[in-house]
Amino acid sequence: DTSGTDGGFTFAVTISKGSVSLTTNELNGTISAAPYVYMMVGLEFADNQYIYLTNIGNVPTGELTVSLAGDYAEDFILSTVHPGSLELNAETSVTIMPVEGLAASDYTLTALVESADMETVTMTFTVQVINTAVSDISDKEIKVWSSKGILNIIANSTGIANIYSIDGALIKTVNYYSGETIKTNLKQGIYIVITKVNTYKVPVF
Repeated sequence: DTSGTDGGFTFAVTISKGSVSLTTNELNGTISAAPYVYMMVGLEFADNQYIYLTNIGNVPTGELTVSLAGDYAEDFILSTVHPGSLELNAETSVTIMPVEGLAASDYTLTALVESADMETVTMTFTVQVINTAVSDISDKEIKVWSSKGILNIIANSTGIANIYSIDGALIKTVNYYSGETIKTNLKQGIYIVITKVNTYKVPVF
């Protein structure tokens, strides 16, 4: 709560020296409450691809800006650098994605979150890249793409597609059929789709 309560009080001053004391008449004092503003964002890195931002202050954050720093900052892409303003206790996430062809390894990065009236908040974390050297998202037999948080698969044959997170965890297995579009709702992130035809890397936003 940024509000407070004004108040008043009375006081007297006593001065003593040896056996002699002098006390003033009671005086009146006032207390004026000043608003206490605490603007802060909590950061958490999870699932090897999400930066979670939470408003842990007592006022809205104002428009936030997210950026990356470190030796490997240019090797990764953020799904957005302007996640907006967070109301009290609100949370949002930003997806971090390796650039195409980045070698499998562990990469240490620093996320910086800023707004006009808030001190810069930083968090250092490590991203494990498994493999980004996969094929394009479409070929003559099958097409895989995403739109508004939905992964779409259309093919001219019947088969099974395994959908994995970028760190290799199996998310879902779906059956696809010739001429039909299979739609799967997914959280923001990069997914690896493996079919009998090929392997595909698909960003979902």
